[in-house]
Amino acid sequence: MRPVPRVPLEATVFQAVRKMYECGTEAVAVTDEGERIVGIFTAHDLITIIGLGYEPKAVTVAEWLCSPQQCNNDTPRGEAWMG
Repeated sequence: MRPVPRVPLEATVFQAVRKMYECGTEAVAVTDEGERIVGIFTAHDLITIIGLGYEPKAVTVAEWLCSPQQCNNDTPRGEAWMG
């Protein structure tokens, strides 16, 4: 079994996409300082980010990720959960 590709929370969207490309996957696990998986970043997230006009080299995966408990009307990036 192959290891799951991972990126840290502070990785840019561009770095996450580069890791997906290098590993031949359409998603990467996002980890905190303790290497605990705290989310997933997918190719669909990238499409949404670009569609909304964000620059992949200027946005971190931490800025994009949110949990269902954190998403609310004040969190526009919660749109990612609409998949």
